[in-house]
Formats: sequence, C-alpha cells, structure tokens
Amino acid sequence: MRRVIAFFTALVFFGAAVLGMHRYGKSQLEAEPSAVGTWTSEAKFKSWEAIRENVDENTMVVFGSSELEHGKGTPFHPEAVFSGQEFHTMLIGAGYYQSLSHAITLSAIAPAIQNQKAVLILSPQWFRKKGVPSKAYASRFSESSYVAMLKNKNLSQKTKDYIAQRTITLLEEDPKTQERVKSYNKIYLKKKGSLPEHLYCALYSGFMDEKAMQTAVAGMKADGISSGKSKPSGNSAIDFERLRAEAEAEGAEETKGNEFNIKDKYFSKLQKKGVKKRENSGTKSSYSKSPEYDDLRCFLDVCRENGITPLLVNVPVNGWWYDYTGFSKEKRNEYYQNIRDIAKEYQVVLADYSDREYEKYFLEDTMHLGWKGWVDVSESIYNFAKQTEK
Repeated sequence: MRRVIAFFTALVFFGAAVLGMHRYGKSQLEAEPSAVGTWTSEAKFKSWEAIRENVDENTMVVFGSSELEHGKGTPFHPEAVFSGQEFHTMLIGAGYYQSLSHAITLSAIAPAIQNQKAVLILSPQWFRKKGVPSKAYASRFSESSYVAMLKNKNLSQKTKDYIAQRTITLLEEDPKTQERVKSYNKIYLKKKGSLPEHLYCALYSGFMDEKAMQTAVAGMKADGISSGKSKPSGNSAIDFERLRAEAEAEGAEETKGNEFNIKDKYFSKLQKKGVKKRENSGTKSSYSKSPEYDDLRCFLDVCRENGITPLLVNVPVNGWWYDYTGFSKEKRNEYYQNIRDIAKEYQVVLADYSDREYEKYFLEDTMHLGWKGWVDVSESIYNFAKQTEK
C-alpha cells in the first residue's frame, strides 16, 4: 500500500513539475505577432501552440509552401509590405507543405483564429499525378498538430476519417510514426482502447506537444525573436501602386540574362544543370489528375466545419519556361480550371492569377512568386482581410 501511495505521490509531483514547465514555456512563446508571423521556421510550423499564442484580431493566417521563402528581404514580400502595420500575416509553410498538412494545422489552430479567415496559396506542382510524396509528407508531419486535429470537436467524423486514412497511407516511409498514429486514431478517433493505451497516448502526445513547444521557444531565441508582446501602432495606407512600379523596375534589373524572364541568379543554377536537357522534357507532364485535389477539398471542409472563410490564391507557372519544356498550355489550363471548379463548388473566394503566365516579373523563376507577384498577392490578402463580410 505504501508503495502505491508513494508512486501516486511521485506522479503528482512529476505532473506538477511538467505543468509548471509547460506554463513557463508557453509564456515564452508570446512575442511581437508580426515577428513570429513572418518567421518561416520548421520549429514554428510543427508547434500549433506557437502559432496559436501569436494569433490575434489583426492576424491573417496564410498557408503556402516554398514561395513563402522567396522574395524575403525585398520590399514586396508580406514581411516588408505589412511591416509596422497593425495588420500582419502568420505565414505557415515551406517546400512539401501541401493541402493535407495545412488541413491538419488549420484544424489545430482554428479556435484561435479571431477573424475567422485564412489564405491558401496554391502551387501547381502540388498537383502531380501522385500528389505529395510519402517521404516529403512524413518529413513535414507534426504528431502534435495531428492529435490536436483529432481533438477538434468541430470536425466531422467524415473529415477526420479522410485525414486519418490519407495520413496512414502517406506515412508508409515512417513506420514508427505510422504505428503511433494508428494508436492515436484508436483512442481519439474510434474511441476504443484499454486504459494503458489511453495513458500511453495521453503521455506521449503530451510529450510531443511539449517537445514541439520547447523547440519553437529555442528557435525563436536563436533567431532573435524575444518574448513579450508589443503591438505596432501603424495603420497607414499601403501604396500598392508605388510598390508595383518598384517591383517592375527591380524585376527588369534582375532578369537581363535570359529569354524566360527568370531571375538571373536562378537561371545560372539552371544552366549548370543543363538548360538544353529540359527542352521538351515535359511533354507527358500534367497536373490534371491528382489526389491533391481531394486533399484541397479536405482543407476546404476543415474551413467550412470550423467557420473559417478561405481565400484561395491560384498562382501561375512561367509560361515561357513551360512552353520550352513542352508542358502544353492545354494541360496547364486544365489545372487552372480544376481549381476554379473547386472554388465554385465550395463557394469560396479565388484570387485567380492564372492569366499572368506571360507577365514579366510576376514570377522570379519557373514557379515562385516574384517582384510583381508578391505585390499583387499581398494586396489580395490585404483586401480580403479588410472585407467586413465573411
């Protein structure tokens, strides 16, 4: 009996210590919202608590992928466009973050989104025939956010089942994580399992939450983001026309060395790989059919079930380059139309830039937003945020 009492006493003290450490760590997550918002770090993306603690009434959550890193350090990226403004963005995503990963993260952070809006910047490359690669999905997978998704009471069983089934399939390259996900599903999705299984899931998922949070705290400190909130007082009008003119001039200066209007720095990398090898290399390529379309629908289901109004951003490809590779315009238009059809199906707002394939300086390489592209997308995000009606 004494041993049992001693065990539970130790457990209580241990729990209290963990709780105290968690509360302290959580307090360290709070920082100037725009600083955390434009911080594009894996440590942030995998900690739903780090995101939630830095979302306020002036935050627009923006999901995307590798384009969020492109253009940073220029006056045209959201980081600079909204600098000093009360309005700011919470950027979420890097390469291989796609619709399903974002659906999970949105499910985890939805209760904190005060303006009940979110933006998803779509990349055509997500919609390859096989969708997101298994290894890529596993590398971006957050157990912490996944469990938070399962605990979201606003999500329908159908939506949770879809996310669970897709995740199990996509984690085939990471069998250990896959087995833990099966355990989470058993406890939190199917409401089954023994008492030891319940305790294991609760303790391990709690550990993963703590690990993700502490990693985010350490990352913020390492990147010079200090804790403690301070709100910018600026709310001046943003001169998008001036920015657009500056983007035109800077784009022209940085794309002098090739016929594809690709930033010279990136074109040099293409030359090293062999530009000639890419000619007509994409004649059999297509983004017309992909499991990514159902993943996108899942993201929109998550929005609908959590009362979130989304803005989809339809980013074009570089028309000159895609023509050179033989990826037909007809196939590209099929993709753009698919996105329009889904937006119409869900009755959501679409910022459609598919007609900008041949607009100089809209993209900085073959696929990523560039000088003018970021100005236009930033303006779309800003206008969407300022709309009073959901």
